[in-house]
Amino acid sequence: MVSLGLGLGVGRTSGRSKINAQVASRAALPQTFVAQTGGTAGKQAQQEMKIDIYNACSNLIFRWANVRCNPSTSPSVLEAGEYSFTLKAALRIGSTVYPISFSSGRTVTVAPDAIVESLPLGITIPANTGAYLRWLIDFDTAPVNWPLGTRYNTTGWSQFGNALTDIVDTTTPIYALPANMAVLPPYQITGKTARNLAFEIMGDSASADGANDAYAYNTGWSQRALHAAQIPFITNGASGNSLAIQIESWGSTAAQQARRKLTRANSAISHVLCGLCTNDFASGATDAQVLARLATLKTQMDALGIKTIPVTSMPRTNPANNAKYSADSVNLWTYRRNFNDAIRANNGVGYGYFDSALYTQDPGNIDLWRTDLGTPTSDGIHPSSAVHSAMATAATAFFNTFK
Repeated sequence: MVSLGLGLGVGRTSGRSKINAQVASRAALPQTFVAQTGGTAGKQAQQEMKIDIYNACSNLIFRWANVRCNPSTSPSVLEAGEYSFTLKAALRIGSTVYPISFSSGRTVTVAPDAIVESLPLGITIPANTGAYLRWLIDFDTAPVNWPLGTRYNTTGWSQFGNALTDIVDTTTPIYALPANMAVLPPYQITGKTARNLAFEIMGDSASADGANDAYAYNTGWSQRALHAAQIPFITNGASGNSLAIQIESWGSTAAQQARRKLTRANSAISHVLCGLCTNDFASGATDAQVLARLATLKTQMDALGIKTIPVTSMPRTNPANNAKYSADSVNLWTYRRNFNDAIRANNGVGYGYFDSALYTQDPGNIDLWRTDLGTPTSDGIHPSSAVHSAMATAATAFFNTFK
């Protein structure tokens, strides 16, 4: 185990030999959830979650972290978990169950603010395999906030969960959640594979979460498209996310930032799809300031060997789609146009870009949402399911060019 406060070294290999990379995307919330009662109430949970393994691979390694979101401070800032827990896991493919082992044996104890990785799973897995990850976590003392706990309730997604009974939805997709959080899933699944291609989706409620959308498998357009292109990915986004926040990585201390960056460790991610800018504009930033923040993000990702792929800005209007959003600056539409023009003129930040504006705005008035697919938005900020679908179709073709 390694203390997260010590920082994370990241390297990258190249060439024709097989390398370690993210090879799986989590496809759904846990298929089963068992909240224990009696003497183990609040201390123990057992889950099985479907994962999609797109690339042929071997030597799978699963990594867990004992960190949590604390709603009493900021639910977006990751803190050390409250107590140690023991972990046991296995991978099921069809009817065959493969035990996952650690250096300590079949079970491992994970201290607060520590990470643990499994021993390589000694099997070869063909491309496009659906597998099910099982795990059991057991606390000696019941925590107030479970590590990386995320609950679903009648009011929608929340980044923290105080009660195991909140985790009851077994069908709603998990892609919308920051770093694909559930009740302590592994934060990373890597393996030996021939293709070093995996995305981190860095977005907000419109570009990553798929708000206002009821699609049955993946939530937002980017998740749907990467799944259709069979490219591994993980979502690192949340409502309110912005470039200003992301540059700080959701925290003011080195330890907080290191926890949020776990998904980029071990050379697992090759690209970051950055769908951020709208909340920067909404907070009063100019186009020049947002472009400067994007340049800073590029510098940060370049240092890790990760290519930044920005996304142009979608419209932002009032709910009627005929004027600016009431709380926005009178200059926001101008800033959005200038930002999009700069992204197109500079090929993103040099590695390409996805032009979401092209598939969301009205060709006759680019400040407004397109209306040929029905009502495009219910609030002026988040695209409808039909608009998400249009973007997903275009983005699938875009992502296929990376193969």
